[in-house]
Amino acid sequence: MRIWADVYDAIGNRLGDGPIVNVRSASVNRILDSIGDFAVEISGADGRALSLLQPERRVIVMIEEDGQPREMLRGIVRNLVWNETEGGKTFTVSGPDILNELARANLFYNAVYNNQAAQTILNSAFAHTPAWEIVCDDSTLTTLTFNGASVFTVLREVAKTTGRHFRLDEGRRVLFDEMGDDSGLKIYQSSGRGSFYENPDIALISRLEYRINSENIANVVSPSGANYLSMGLIYGVPQASYAVQQLINEFGAVYYLADYQSIDEYGEIQAVLSYTNIEAASLLIPDQTAGANALYKAASAWLERNSQPQHFYGCTLKNIHQTIRPGQKCFLQYKGDAWQGDSQTWPVDVLGDFWVIRVAEQFNQSGLSVNLELSDIDQVEQNDDEFMASFMEEVNRLE
Repeated sequence: MRIWADVYDAIGNRLGDGPIVNVRSASVNRILDSIGDFAVEISGADGRALSLLQPERRVIVMIEEDGQPREMLRGIVRNLVWNETEGGKTFTVSGPDILNELARANLFYNAVYNNQAAQTILNSAFAHTPAWEIVCDDSTLTTLTFNGASVFTVLREVAKTTGRHFRLDEGRRVLFDEMGDDSGLKIYQSSGRGSFYENPDIALISRLEYRINSENIANVVSPSGANYLSMGLIYGVPQASYAVQQLINEFGAVYYLADYQSIDEYGEIQAVLSYTNIEAASLLIPDQTAGANALYKAASAWLERNSQPQHFYGCTLKNIHQTIRPGQKCFLQYKGDAWQGDSQTWPVDVLGDFWVIRVAEQFNQSGLSVNLELSDIDQVEQNDDEFMASFMEEVNRLE
């Protein structure tokens, strides 16, 4: 197995008289609908590498197994750390993956997309980053306004409001669609399956972690947009997933969506969803209706993903020979105890296809290891800052 790194300047010119070969270790985290990160450790004796790997340089790490090279990571150098250990001197460079370039390209002010297809909006935004390619043929209509937004913000908001996903593909290419494409990878328990080591499409689990998150469940949601935009104009209009419903309380009308299967299982859990970038282009009825429809699409996609507990399977794998990307699906079969933390276990019996949410790939002196975070729901686990719903304090119960 070989590993090496090439260094480029910000506009794509390759630097140095050849690749850096004194790579001690390299790691990358790929995340669905988000910017990932990387780290590369290099021998401190390599003065040429130290001079090349300066802040804001681009680094591409390649790895070769059985004569087959593939790109492991592509990132932007932001941090440099010098280390002195028993094994000698090293330095580590780290930073975000190359997708971070989109966070530094801005649409500036008054970007208005009124009832336009996702493809149209993203093509418009990516025109501000000519070095990048967006692969999208999604015709889902949405209404969004941006002031001071980066291209990455536009990408993220279009995904959020249409219920779609995006991921960094090869090079400077972003894929935007429903995802769920088959990775071709099948994951099994290690015991009794030694013959599978010769099959590149089969990975063996050396450790499985399992957890359930029900903290962010909500099954009655009322979305709001900018300037008090609501779903009022489409109340009573048949919709694809959930019917728009109305409650009148002492403060006025509340329009909401409900998942009754979830209510039967977990009780009624209410939340308000705030979409500040969804704003009607004018006060005219067609524009207000387009905004209301955009709110509905965003809220119904959110409700579908958050009305049930989310199950996560952390798979530490052996026998990986391919690049696995977030948004793909993998087949998982496992029956036995899975870890919950460092000391607790839980019995698991699982069989089926699961979403790849995160990919952590690491190379060091022990070889290559890959950890996949799989889930039955196509979203990254939300923390408190990312959880956009706030409980509806003014309404005791929607009926």
